[in-house]
Amino acid sequence: MTVALVSSYCILNIYNLCLGGKWLDILNYVYPILSDEYLIDNLTLPIQPGLNISLLMMLAFLAACCMAARKFFMGQMEANTAFMCMISANGMGVFLYFMNRAAYGDIFIGVYQVVLLTAVTADLLKRTDASKKEYFVRYVGKCSYCLLFGVISMLAVDGLFYTGVKLNIKKDTSWKMEDVETWKEQISSIVPRDTPALGAGVNALYGFLGWDTKYHITDFSDWVRIPHEYVIGEISELDAFFANEESININNFEGMECFNKTTVINSYVYYTRKERPEYTLGSKMMFCGDGYNADMYVLKGISQREEGFSWTENNMLKMWMSIKDAPEMMHMTVELADVYNSEQNVSTVINGTETYNATVVSGNNIEFDFASNGAEDFNIEFNLPNAVSPASLGASGDARNLALAIVSIVIDGK
Repeated sequence: MTVALVSSYCILNIYNLCLGGKWLDILNYVYPILSDEYLIDNLTLPIQPGLNISLLMMLAFLAACCMAARKFFMGQMEANTAFMCMISANGMGVFLYFMNRAAYGDIFIGVYQVVLLTAVTADLLKRTDASKKEYFVRYVGKCSYCLLFGVISMLAVDGLFYTGVKLNIKKDTSWKMEDVETWKEQISSIVPRDTPALGAGVNALYGFLGWDTKYHITDFSDWVRIPHEYVIGEISELDAFFANEESININNFEGMECFNKTTVINSYVYYTRKERPEYTLGSKMMFCGDGYNADMYVLKGISQREEGFSWTENNMLKMWMSIKDAPEMMHMTVELADVYNSEQNVSTVINGTETYNATVVSGNNIEFDFASNGAEDFNIEFNLPNAVSPASLGASGDARNLALAIVSIVIDGK
């Protein structure tokens, strides 16, 4: 145990140093939640006090284990007693884990394993006594049980009393609880109650408000890095949600351009789905001049308008619109003022179906037919794999990745 503790302490600090951190002292390693440096620039929350219902339940588990130990040492260990010991040990493990949830990356990560070892040892000792094996085996087993049970007991008492009391002192002297009250007011004034929420820290904020995130706390609302496909599926069905923006940005979620963003506090944002614009067949989506209206239809991939056109920016121009009573076949015309670097490969995907794929050269427009397939909502993507910046070609200092200079786009029925 000593070797494991020293090794883990050294490995953790070497890792910190490699990442530009500093060497932690023993207190910060064992009790990071008591450190003045813990959660700097992050959401700081009060931990539940030691003297509460959790303490009473922990004492009940301890009492159950003590009764089981007494019967064991008196040679009266029965199946139901061993089962009670196992359940009590597991109960203590669960409570210790969640009491120290904020410190799950340090020494407390081993608590649950110690609890399981205690339960397994108790079971093995029962079997040893029943089979009348050598006294030495029973003696070693009992010593192991006492050691493991002692470790759990000390962690239980220490975690619930010492840590709980110290954290309450820290809450009253160091933490700015008025900030939390302000956050609660800000959130409730913008975000409707029980709006679906995900990302790091949202479950804690909702806990203060007494709201439901709609997701289990061990699900992705509890993590910074989120299973991509799972969350994309969830977000695509939501009209609004509350999220940690860092969690969204780290995962580069697609489709976020369909949402308006309202920053509530720090990096926590209220996302509301934009309303899909209606398009009238034959009207011009203008990318220049006084009639400029491209922003209605463009979700991403267009630069600021210039004299007579707007450049696409990066490798995709993404648009959306609704066309009521759309005919079965339609025709799209993209009027171009220029094609950057003389030619560009362009493919167009509408509602998941490729409708155009060609090399476009300067002086030409883009025209193609496509089928509505009974749809009224249309998602249009122009894929521009050869978009390049003037800066990379030495033509100018412009760092934008350019492809098409668009004047207008028109969709007609056929």
